[in-house]
Amino acid sequence: MSSSQRENPPRQISWHEMATQAFQEAQQSRGETTTRESLSPVQPPLPDTPETLAPPVQTPSSKQTGGHTSQLNKPKFSKSAFSKRNNQRTGEAGTPTAGLDDAGMNRQADLKPSGNPNDTTDNLPSSSNATRNLGNTGILPGPTGTPGKTGTLMHPAGEYSGDTGMLKLNQAVKVVRIPVAGKPGEYKTGILPMLAQSDTSALPPTTPPQNQTWQQKVKQHSKFIALATFIVLIIFSSGIYLLTRTTGHTTASVNAVKSSIKQVSLNATATANVQATATFEQSLLINDSLSSNTREWLTTQNRDDLTKKGIKIFFQDNAYHISSTATGGIAYFADALLVNEITPANFTFSVDAQQIKGDENSQYNFYGLLFSYIEINRQPISYAFRVINNKADRRYEFCTFDNRRQEHKWSDPIWKKATGKEFHNGKGKNNLKVQVKDHTFTFYVNGQKLGSIRDTKYGPGSIGLGVNGLPAGSEVAFTNLLLTKN
Repeated sequence: MSSSQRENPPRQISWHEMATQAFQEAQQSRGETTTRESLSPVQPPLPDTPETLAPPVQTPSSKQTGGHTSQLNKPKFSKSAFSKRNNQRTGEAGTPTAGLDDAGMNRQADLKPSGNPNDTTDNLPSSSNATRNLGNTGILPGPTGTPGKTGTLMHPAGEYSGDTGMLKLNQAVKVVRIPVAGKPGEYKTGILPMLAQSDTSALPPTTPPQNQTWQQKVKQHSKFIALATFIVLIIFSSGIYLLTRTTGHTTASVNAVKSSIKQVSLNATATANVQATATFEQSLLINDSLSSNTREWLTTQNRDDLTKKGIKIFFQDNAYHISSTATGGIAYFADALLVNEITPANFTFSVDAQQIKGDENSQYNFYGLLFSYIEINRQPISYAFRVINNKADRRYEFCTFDNRRQEHKWSDPIWKKATGKEFHNGKGKNNLKVQVKDHTFTFYVNGQKLGSIRDTKYGPGSIGLGVNGLPAGSEVAFTNLLLTKN
């Protein structure tokens, strides 16, 4: 290298120059003689600052590389070059020496620093035939056969200046290193343009377009919508046709269904009635309408002893009548019993009663059922379920009658309850019923349950009917007597 070139002060090298230098170095052959005079002057690399340096490219060690490969792991440069670059931060074009772009271009790629730490010269390889060795890269030699005199030539990756020896990149490039065939450890370095991906790809998009308008969706699914509409029209038309065709038969069908339901209901009712009748007949003990004397009921037709006391008992108008009127200032309680019929321990006893004559203002105006009747030493004892038909205090009472007592032959009520809407006042007919089960007595009037009470004084006995006498007389007509076992 001449002394004139060594006296020139080193200038700052831009990253374009470094890329060009790396490009030229990759194209020279291994046995080619290199001289520094045949190359355009280049400057040492930039200082290691975050603004100008990119991460070093990993290369083989010095023992494995050829004579023209770079050692970038631990580069060494002259101190004079560093001092020069610290005073100037811009390249020849006046642009800051920024770092690498996103394409991965390394400014220090394939530069070979000096292996001698005392060497202050730039140990960069050069070639007298560097531009000619580029081949089909687009950088051609000048008319004289020397590089650097061709002016500006176009290169696929950028614009090459023969005056400055710089390749100004106009697109992203990629630095590549290709091993030389038959020469282990030797590589050739070059740059390749990064081609932008074409917008017209052969493959379909991975996801369907988003945010379609409803018009676009309708247009996209027009065939499906038309088919669905056609099917709906067919179904609707068929429904109208069937409805019109079957209207004449609807009334007959409905009537037939109603008739069938009614027949089924009648059959079910008949079956239930048959079953209830069978059960009732099995438990029935007495079923007497009391329209006539079929069970040897007491009558006073030949009983003067009773008529003298104002007691009259007879059958009239399909009913059994019992009446009592006070004589000599004394009113007697008149009763009629079926002494030959003894109830079981658990039974149900009911009768319809209608007061024909009575004083609704008297607290002694009462009538009712007698059961568990027995006589001890010819003295009658019985339970009674009676109605006190006094309009000021109508009520039901469950009590006992014991003729053995000198006073208070009627006991205080064991259970009582005021009448309600279930009772037919005045001369209305009422059904009275008592149900006995395990010494528990439950009382009903006109099918309405009134209440229950437990008492163990008396056991099974006869049943009967009774009416209390009044000064002006009292009379009650009884019908439909039933006695069943529980």
